[in-house]
Amino acid sequence: MNTVFRKLWPIYLAYLLSQFGNWAFRTGVVYAIYDQQNGSNTVLGWTIVLVYVPILIGGKLLSPLADRFNSRNMLIFIDCIRALLLVPILFLPALNSSFSVIICLIIVTLLSFFTPVFSSAQSVYIRKTVDEENITPSLAIISNLDWFSTLVGTMCGPLLLMYFDFKNIVIVDLLTFIASLLIFIFLLQKRSEHKEEEKKNDKEEAQRPWRGEKLDKMTNLTILAIFFLNLGAGVINVYPNLVARNIYGVGEVGLSYIYLANGIGGFLGAFMIARLRKKFKLINIVTFSSILIACSLMGMSILNNLYLSIIASSLMLLFGQFFGVGVHSYLLKNNPASQAGRITGLFMYATFSGVALNAILFATLLSQAQVQTISIFLIFCAVSSFISMVLLFMYKVRLSKQENIDEIHKAHSSN
Repeated sequence: MNTVFRKLWPIYLAYLLSQFGNWAFRTGVVYAIYDQQNGSNTVLGWTIVLVYVPILIGGKLLSPLADRFNSRNMLIFIDCIRALLLVPILFLPALNSSFSVIICLIIVTLLSFFTPVFSSAQSVYIRKTVDEENITPSLAIISNLDWFSTLVGTMCGPLLLMYFDFKNIVIVDLLTFIASLLIFIFLLQKRSEHKEEEKKNDKEEAQRPWRGEKLDKMTNLTILAIFFLNLGAGVINVYPNLVARNIYGVGEVGLSYIYLANGIGGFLGAFMIARLRKKFKLINIVTFSSILIACSLMGMSILNNLYLSIIASSLMLLFGQFFGVGVHSYLLKNNPASQAGRITGLFMYATFSGVALNAILFATLLSQAQVQTISIFLIFCAVSSFISMVLLFMYKVRLSKQENIDEIHKAHSSN
């Protein structure tokens, strides 16, 4: 773990700063629009769609670029673009007109296009810098930082709206992107420190046999499982706003408490996965966690107690980290390093395809906050996560058969 920190601390520091600003900005703008539209579920759902659909498109179309260019240069370029995109908001009138809302949503949409490319460039750098044994701990640290920044950022977003102008949140996000940019510039100056390590990893990669087309077919089954899992778990993006305002009526302060509990759940999940992978196979952790996520979603569907809703959603995020970090690191370890950007892009594509479709269904089917209908929708989400578990079992069966075939071929070749 010390080796991982020593090699990757600039990545971690930059990610922590930029993610804090990102979440404070994103949470603030989503809640501000949602509140100004009188708690409209349709507006909330379509706002989430505009945030996440560009991520899945970018994951599919743009993420492979991370495999073609220097990962550090990509990170610097993306931070420059993200900082520049925020500047026009500073010249807008207050967020109380349709024009301002539309401009904000356009900028949020454009920012989202670069999210998967940033993550892919980050994954490429990690994959080429650390050995396979440290991939899961490296991603777990990223996820821990993600949830810590999410915890602080999502709490600060609604609270800042109570005391400051929305533009102050934009300034915070802008400053964090600039800080991240400066850190990556410093990282570029230290490139020579990792050259020998990268050459060693590339040499080992070239000598390692891969199953090519067969591996891709099984990977596609895993990607489909990720989609169905997030088609269910994606409801967490609207759940805090929904229960805070329309179900329990606890407002901004209650929303911050819900985000606090949810953030702690996600943080603990990312912390625990780094230890669990030493005792269990990653694919087994991922499969079992999909069952636990389905159970948590069933608990979230019982909308008659605020504390139960908070506990169930926090557990869902805890097990969600088991799934997310586990399946992402599993895919990176079982595919060539030269495809790390593409694999991360596919992971994000499947993740946010499920999240976006969940938001679309939420926006179109639940135009009014009727508790019984919302409960049925959450049960549907649980069923979707259960389908993910079935697909992962199918993957494990195929993987077992393929490993037996490989062993037979290996035995024949040795004879």
